[in-house]
Amino acid sequence: MRFSQCLCAAMALLLFGVSFAGAAGKPAPASALTVWNGRTSDPAAGWGAPDGTTMSAAPKKGHAGATAALITSHAVGTWFSAGWRLVPYGSHTGYSIVGYKTLTFWMRETGGNKPDVWVWLRSGPVDGTRVRVAAHQPRAANGQWNKVSVPLSAITFGAKDFNPKTVQEIDFGGGKPTGIAVYVDDIGFAK
Repeated sequence: MRFSQCLCAAMALLLFGVSFAGAAGKPAPASALTVWNGRTSDPAAGWGAPDGTTMSAAPKKGHAGATAALITSHAVGTWFSAGWRLVPYGSHTGYSIVGYKTLTFWMRETGGNKPDVWVWLRSGPVDGTRVRVAAHQPRAANGQWNKVSVPLSAITFGAKDFNPKTVQEIDFGGGKPTGIAVYVDDIGFAK
C-alpha cells in the first residue's frame, strides 16, 4: 500500500470512525459512543408527546452547522417531553453504556419561554432518574449552543431495575412548554 493510500485511510478513520456509532450491538469506539451528530451517525426515531410536543430534524441548525434535533412544544400545561429512540419499538436489545461515564450533548434554547429542561435514559420500560440540565450547565437557557455533560451516575442512581446494557432511549422534558424550541446536537456517551 502506498503512503498516500495509508494517509487517506487514516484520515477517513479519524473523520468517520470516531463519530459513527453504527447499529445497536456493534462495537463502539473506545472513547465515545455517538448517538446523533447530524452528519454520519445512524438516524434514530424521534418522538414527541401527544400534547403538542414534536421532535424533528432542523437542517443547517446544528452545533457544527449540520442537522440538529429540534424539540418544539405548543402545549398548554406544565410539562413537555420528547425522546430519541435508539432501537426499534418492541426491541429487547439496546445500546450498552457499560464503561461510559458521561452523557454529553450540545443544547440551545430559543423562543420567548425558556423551559427548565430535564434529561433521562430509558432501558425497556424503566426510566432512569430525571436530571435537570441546568444543574450540569448553568448557561443552558442563554440562547447559545452550550455543551452539557451529565454523569451517568446521576441518571442511573436510584433507578431500580435500570439496565445499562440495554439503553433504548434518551428523553428530554421540562416545564413551561408553550412556544419553546430546544435544539439538541452531538448526542453521545463518553468514557
